[in-house]
Amino acid sequence: MRKTPILLALVVGLDAPSGATGPGRAEKERSSPDRSWDRAVEQIDDQRRAAFDKLKRAQKRLRRRARRADEIELLDRLWLQPKARAYGYAMLPKITADAEQKDLPPKRTRYALADVESWCNSLKKDLDAFTERVELKTSTELAPLVADFESLRERHTTVQEHVDYHRFWQQAVIDHPEFFAVNNETVAKIEDWQAEVQHNGESDETNRRQVDIVNDIAPLSRTPGLELASRDGHLVLTVPVHSDITDEEFLRRFEELVERIYSDSPAAGERRFVLDVELEKVPPSALYPEGPPRRGEPIDLDDHLARFPADALVLTTGAERTHAWVGRYVQLGPEDSSPRSLAHEFGHLLGFVDAYIRGFEGDTEGPDGVVLVEWTGLRNDIMGAPDQGRVTGAMIDQLVNAYRPRGRPAS
Repeated sequence: MRKTPILLALVVGLDAPSGATGPGRAEKERSSPDRSWDRAVEQIDDQRRAAFDKLKRAQKRLRRRARRADEIELLDRLWLQPKARAYGYAMLPKITADAEQKDLPPKRTRYALADVESWCNSLKKDLDAFTERVELKTSTELAPLVADFESLRERHTTVQEHVDYHRFWQQAVIDHPEFFAVNNETVAKIEDWQAEVQHNGESDETNRRQVDIVNDIAPLSRTPGLELASRDGHLVLTVPVHSDITDEEFLRRFEELVERIYSDSPAAGERRFVLDVELEKVPPSALYPEGPPRRGEPIDLDDHLARFPADALVLTTGAERTHAWVGRYVQLGPEDSSPRSLAHEFGHLLGFVDAYIRGFEGDTEGPDGVVLVEWTGLRNDIMGAPDQGRVTGAMIDQLVNAYRPRGRPAS
């Protein structure tokens, strides 16, 4: 199983690097080269680059063989770096099918530099053997060699992602000690709770502790301007969203899938709750009197968002990867998105944050720095598990309590 780090935003505001390419120049320049962990990261990355060079040499030989044999399908599989998907203004994601809905248990994952070094050493050993097969045993069938190349390429990518992960988060632990001290206290509570569940099973007490933990790391922040109203025996939460997207079919599907996932959930039905999305179309020319950007043109994301009304919820485009800011915007990238993942992003407009947390073990001054510890699956709704989660009764209750008209007691 591929061991890919979770490059996600921390719950209370410290963001991970976007994508899997690791920190940008500013983060790298902040990194102190005399720290042991920093030297360890660079040594592993040097080995990783040497491994990439070997992969590249093997790729050239295999591509020559594939061309000579007219093996077009095998040739298409012999790539080293996937072609970057174009992104920019008005670039929309393809809406794909949802994954199977399932409950995922809380999961603790540790990320240690020593493990990355071990994987890199193993990759080097296997690449040496593979290179010998490619260069000296040309009678070997091509298809198995291509399959082995793909496996080694995947392992190289995993090492690269972990190197980038550590380069960013090891420094983040140093730069934000108070933030991580609070996170470590919460991680300790999670581990005590899980130890109790594993030893004695679930109970009303352990369920209460879980709710307290989730409310602590992922509270709902009320989005200004939203309020529940009674309509035909239902509690209706109307959410006006400004959008400069001109693709009518995409907007129709987005509105329909968000309303369906929230309003048609069993939890909403039991509570007679309805989510009503009102898309207010903003002509691109109104945002850009000087003329809107061309489709696919890179834009300054902050400048683009500042062109919308300051108090408006926004659905727009232009991002490299789809992301959201709580109570403010969803900015779409071109990567494929499932209905539940889009409903997850919309949940941020409602005031929900993500329910996972990152802490650490060890000492930043140690030879391998700290071991990063992540807890995921703390709740099985679409905010804690975007791909497999669901809209739960707890989510609907949070919305009802947050957006009930001020001064009206909860039922």
